Amino acid sequence: MNPRSNEYDVSVMAPPSSSRNSNKYDVFLSFRGEDTRDNFTSHLYSALWHNNIETFIDNDLKRGDEISQSLLDTIEASAISIIIFSERYASSGWCLDELSKIFECKHDYGQIVIPVFCRVDPSHVRRQTGTFGDYFSKLGERYPEKMQRWGNTLTEAANLSGFDSHVIRPESKLVEEIANEILERLDDTFQSKTTIADAVFNKISRHFEGSYFAQNVREAEETGGIKDLQKELLSDVLNDRILRDVRSQLNRLARKMVLLVFDDVNNPRQIESLIGHLDHLASGSRVIITTRDKQVLKNCWAGQIYQMKELVYTDAQKLFSQYAFRGGHLDSSYTELTDKAIKYAQGVPLALKVLGCYLCGRSKEEWESAMRKLEIIPHVEIQEVLKISYDSLDDSQKNIFLDIACFLEGEHRDKVISFFDASGLEAKIELSVLEGKSLINLDVFDQIRMHDLLRDMGREIVRNESVDYPGKRSRLWHHNDIYEVLKKNTGTEKIKGIFLDMNKVNREIHMNFYAFSKMPNLRFLRMYGDENKCLVSHLEGVPFAEVRHLEWARCPLKTLNICAEKLVSLKMPRSKVQQLWDDVQDLVNLKEIDLSRSESLTKLPDLSRAKNLEILWLRGCLSLVETHSTIQYLNKLEDLDLDYCISLTSLPTSIHSKHLKELSLRGCSNLKIFPEITSCHMWRLELTKVGIKELPSSIECLSNLQYLYIWDCSELESISSSIFKLNSLESIDISNCSNLKRFLEIPSCNIDGGTGIEQLASCKILVGFAFCIVVPHCWEPCETHEVFCGLKHKSQRNLDRRSLGRISYVESDHVFLGSYLLGYEDLSKRDDEVSFYISTIYGDDVEVKQCGIHFVYAQDSTESREEEEEDLLRYLL
Repeated sequence: MNPRSNEYDVSVMAPPSSSRNSNKYDVFLSFRGEDTRDNFTSHLYSALWHNNIETFIDNDLKRGDEISQSLLDTIEASAISIIIFSERYASSGWCLDELSKIFECKHDYGQIVIPVFCRVDPSHVRRQTGTFGDYFSKLGERYPEKMQRWGNTLTEAANLSGFDSHVIRPESKLVEEIANEILERLDDTFQSKTTIADAVFNKISRHFEGSYFAQNVREAEETGGIKDLQKELLSDVLNDRILRDVRSQLNRLARKMVLLVFDDVNNPRQIESLIGHLDHLASGSRVIITTRDKQVLKNCWAGQIYQMKELVYTDAQKLFSQYAFRGGHLDSSYTELTDKAIKYAQGVPLALKVLGCYLCGRSKEEWESAMRKLEIIPHVEIQEVLKISYDSLDDSQKNIFLDIACFLEGEHRDKVISFFDASGLEAKIELSVLEGKSLINLDVFDQIRMHDLLRDMGREIVRNESVDYPGKRSRLWHHNDIYEVLKKNTGTEKIKGIFLDMNKVNREIHMNFYAFSKMPNLRFLRMYGDENKCLVSHLEGVPFAEVRHLEWARCPLKTLNICAEKLVSLKMPRSKVQQLWDDVQDLVNLKEIDLSRSESLTKLPDLSRAKNLEILWLRGCLSLVETHSTIQYLNKLEDLDLDYCISLTSLPTSIHSKHLKELSLRGCSNLKIFPEITSCHMWRLELTKVGIKELPSSIECLSNLQYLYIWDCSELESISSSIFKLNSLESIDISNCSNLKRFLEIPSCNIDGGTGIEQLASCKILVGFAFCIVVPHCWEPCETHEVFCGLKHKSQRNLDRRSLGRISYVESDHVFLGSYLLGYEDLSKRDDEVSFYISTIYGDDVEVKQCGIHFVYAQDSTESREEEEEDLLRYLL
């Protein structure tokens, strides 16, 4: 470990030769000039310029048919490309060639690509549909040979995490957030050892027969996930997803020339656990290792070692100024003080960032005071430099910081806020302060993240509360300390939280009945692992009265008679619990209950006062016969998981949560009646091996249901025609329902190659239609086919081609629903015919057993004449 940079040493084996231009620009802007040059793009360019971000913008208003070589070189010489998708972006071959080059640089050199969707739907870009797709199709008439490549690149671009102008408003806020994101990405090029390894990996991986980037190896070992990481590595490199004997897979690996990256390794045994001995790899293979300990590289006989260096002065000044001064411009009157700050930071990017944030907006006197404080901290004590920001927090902020460092790093922001709010803290503002001081950050999944050095600093603060007596500390996370406290019953009122990975405990802990009663201020308890090591038959006293988060995997208790009124989260998967508390409690803080696979659970408590419960997971509770009737009144319930509750015979007759998004009933073979659900948020419903006999008419209440899957429901006899009232429904898949007697009111047509004709009433015009198709099983096992519906005018002009869904091999028929809304141009062709055909993705015809059409009309209010009598829709089957 380099004590000055606090970054990892990196072992990089010599790769095959490859070259690229050095980064001349921080950012390259790709945009459709006529759409955004004088508005959004100009505002974004201005914001980037004011933040000292070197940005290339093509101001050549006259563009030819082919992109110039100089512009291709400019793209290659940029660290980041921002793609500004507008409605007419895909009308320009120039823009699409730019896009192709950008993704070539992404794949070859690891260039960062950030899409911005400016007044255009990302899904339209992803699928090339809507007006965006119309422009793209029109361009295809000129460049048919490029369409597939351009389409694939557009889909890949739209799948990246980016910015949507429909989501982030107003435009000034969108521009600000993009600029901040660019600054953070550029910071990463200063400070991340993983970024360097990843860039090398992306640059040279194509020269090898197989490659894999193993992230967080140390963490995988510490959390018991090293075997899972090994399975993923071998299956990825060998392109083999079938579980096989590890030894045979390692033998196959040894015969391939591979590139492997092992990130954050602190012991050579971790690499041996993954792939065996390095010298068993095939000739020509290359291995990159990042580590805090140079001895690891020596033990692995590394051919070359690259040691992370502190930033040179100019780069350090640039990074520091971005956080210390408005607009990133150094205030000349602070030059001497800035020099002192950079000198004390010793070029460490994280320290520069934290110090810059700490000093930003402060007076010279405050800067001088801070500099004097820094003088008493040794240069090598980087954690002590970081502690400057911690010292500036108030007590509430310090407690939140320490909780995150000890327990909550990696948790979703919403869960963290719920936990602290239930503790009487104003979590949103406090997290904002911590983020502003660069003590935490949010990743793209809204998870709370904290640098390892900051986490270690926080934990050291807690350890120093009582070095010799763990029971007198506020937080416990090390398994040895927790073992001693629980075994010897030395807990005290000081303890606020316990975080125990039971996989690390190699002995059973025989707990005292009063162990938790001696910790009256315990707010957080998480004990997880593959096997319960904490043995106790019951608890005495009043345990967990202050607990907000209670998680105990494989809990041995048969009852949990506790005061749960402050609980936010109760997670006891695979527990022995038969029932929870008996009384009616005020559970206003409770957001989630997870009792998955608690096979002895027989009943639930009264949850009538759990008004804010969002998640109720009871999957695999084999002894659960019925749920409590009060779940029908949980108005904020979003996720109800009852999968494989094989003894479950009934649910409440109705569930009134309008927020319900997920209802899982797979394997509930004894459940005979489907409840009435009034949710407008449920978009997917899957019923597999459920014992219901009827899908009732109340199904029409699921107004936003898009996908309905009914598989292996052998007792199902009928499906209500109410499903045709589901306006958002896109796909129905009914498979292997052997007792299904009727599927009500499917309009039918001839299936012998004839024509189904509908005559339109006078004074009405056709605005669209919906169709239903029943296809039989007809394919071999292990095959999956995507079925398409294509629509054409008699004149052979293409209307549309859309996917109906995927069919896997099952021994049953399949039902699909589709629809088409006619546009203005289509409506003008009143005397035309429209036909549609059904085929697979390979163009193969699909047999159709039954099909039907439902027309949607609009009253023609401008004329009351007798028009042509009919519009024909002809089925080519």
